[in-house]
Amino acid sequence: MKNFVSAILVLLLVFPLCVSAKVQVESWSTENNVSVLYAQVPELEMVDMYLAFDAGSTRDGKKHGLANLVSALILQGASDLNVDEFNEAIGLTGGNLSSGSSSDMAYIKMRSLTEQANLEAVMRLLKLALSSPRFDDSDVNRLVARTLIGLDFKKQSPAAVAQDELYAELFAAHPYGFPHEGTAESVKSITRDDVSKFFNEFYVAKNLNISIVGAVNLRQAKAMAEEISSILVSGERADKVFSPPSKKTQGILVKRNFPSIQSHIRVGARSVERGHPDYFPLLVANHALGGNSLVSVLFRSIREERGLAYSAYSYFSPKLTGGSLVAAVQTDRENQEEALSVLDSSLEKLRLEGFSGKDIDSAKDNLIGGFPLRVDTNAEILNYLAMLGFYKLPTDYLETFAGNVDRVTRAEVSRVFNRYLSPEKLVTVIVGPNQDGDE
Repeated sequence: MKNFVSAILVLLLVFPLCVSAKVQVESWSTENNVSVLYAQVPELEMVDMYLAFDAGSTRDGKKHGLANLVSALILQGASDLNVDEFNEAIGLTGGNLSSGSSSDMAYIKMRSLTEQANLEAVMRLLKLALSSPRFDDSDVNRLVARTLIGLDFKKQSPAAVAQDELYAELFAAHPYGFPHEGTAESVKSITRDDVSKFFNEFYVAKNLNISIVGAVNLRQAKAMAEEISSILVSGERADKVFSPPSKKTQGILVKRNFPSIQSHIRVGARSVERGHPDYFPLLVANHALGGNSLVSVLFRSIREERGLAYSAYSYFSPKLTGGSLVAAVQTDRENQEEALSVLDSSLEKLRLEGFSGKDIDSAKDNLIGGFPLRVDTNAEILNYLAMLGFYKLPTDYLETFAGNVDRVTRAEVSRVFNRYLSPEKLVTVIVGPNQDGDE
């Protein structure tokens, strides 16, 4: 039986669960006032659950990296089961538990077959982790050491260095300005007491949103949500994350020497949070700028027409409070100045003339046409539901996505592009060989 279950789970990982992009979302609150979103996907006998806590690195205080460490430790043993015994017990269920964190949230994901014995076994371990995490000193020390190794490895990546430098400039002393993994100095200062205190303060019912997707009916989903929420203390809702302070109104250029072959360039600005009225115009603007792979403005002007870069793209990162829109280029040091000049002139031309109608139409068509592929598995639907619940977005978001994108006009895209990517708001970071320091 165990081998059969394992074989089934392997197949589920290899072959996606094809479902309709039209997902019916139900919502309610548990008796402990935990918000729940649920979608029934009956194609395969499995269920996924996502617990999203307002316990991301915005809650670190001065102990940067604490949220990241707590999220990693929460599944390292529980009650009378040490880490090895806990992991072995998970393996015997045929299911899976995983955890992680970002700047805004910490999460625990559960996956199980819907067979009663399997589901009850996984749920039991999940509840143990939430009610009686061990946080053994040996596990804390081990994961601190692992995090420090990861931070050392990160220093070897010019792209990661450029990203951290950019966010440090964009968000200054705001939590978004610090890497969610923390720094070597801050991580070394974290103790077991810090971990326990953070868990007790933020892993509470008032900080939780639950999402459930799979082959369970509404009654079963409600029972699962009650099981989880009922074991948590109510606690206090985390304070509202304060908005990042305004930056001085002048462009910033930062250069960092790095022993790499290529130079990594980031040009970015602050943008908006999820749910903001400018979200969809910025989503389309980013897709036309560099998010639409091989047919974007940046790819065409920097790589295709001039051959100046290995990669040229952009990304839009909305968060709980604000966000960022960033253009990125990776190029040889000898092409650095020309690539940056073309990037800057491309942004200036878009500010003055706007995107072409063809670029806007292409971006919208790609976003709308590709959306069903982004919600064609249980895991992808689950991630969307978790996003909707955590960021308090409308439950019909999936259903109305195409219409919201289609309604974006060329004029709206030009307006938001000029508003958020004006020259005085841009931060430029260059990390690579033979740089001459900050300017």
